[in-house]
Amino acid sequence: MRPIQCDYAYLFPGGVPGWTIFGMQVQDIRKLLKRTIVIDSDVEHGSDVAELCLVGLVAYFEGFVRYHFASLINICPKLLDALSKNRPSLVIPLRDIADLDDVHTHIGFLVADQCAFSSPREINGLFHDLLGLSPFSKKDIADYDAVLHNRHQIVHSAGLYTTKYLRAHRHRVTPERNRPYLDSVEITTSNALRVADFLLDMAKKIVTTSYKRLLIPTNWNSKAERKARAHHLSFLKWTPEAFAQQEDACDSK
Repeated sequence: MRPIQCDYAYLFPGGVPGWTIFGMQVQDIRKLLKRTIVIDSDVEHGSDVAELCLVGLVAYFEGFVRYHFASLINICPKLLDALSKNRPSLVIPLRDIADLDDVHTHIGFLVADQCAFSSPREINGLFHDLLGLSPFSKKDIADYDAVLHNRHQIVHSAGLYTTKYLRAHRHRVTPERNRPYLDSVEITTSNALRVADFLLDMAKKIVTTSYKRLLIPTNWNSKAERKARAHHLSFLKWTPEAFAQQEDACDSK
């Protein structure tokens, strides 16, 4: 499949590169969390706001990963050669195609809608099959798994420790707070801020590594095709200046 000429906005979610959206969301959550810090307190306790922020961060991150994956395909449809070879069973329902006026600029979205991005292993697998890269290191996987388990307890068990959770994560729980169905996950403001930093770092890693891979000549049908997409590619480049602009925009709200 070859790309067609179109405005860059058609290739990104909501017309905006996904990493910039996620960066704004993280900054908004950071500002909200910092308002809840109790300056005069020696002991930091969990809070409902921190829990909600953690749940929101995971949701926003999953959305970013999905639509960054989609945008890579929208910009460079030739990537489908590798993905279809590595995942021959991945198919797009005919009804989804019929509902669109322009399939070419949305092909990545249609593909991403058939994929799961809910775990670090799933994300690694999809990016490996698309671009030959695995964004999450072993440590990153362990860190994100811990975040996901806490998010799961908050969403599905009101934060309470279940027997299943404690069997898998008792080493992370203090002896004073390890009673199933009585004690619960405690998410402090500091915890949530660390998660925000971690997920933003992962977003930067995903954007940076995928951008570099997308510049490899063999990922394109021709040098002319890659040159024609140069403007669109520029929106996938993570730069300190662009991120500073996001922070300024958040501060002005």
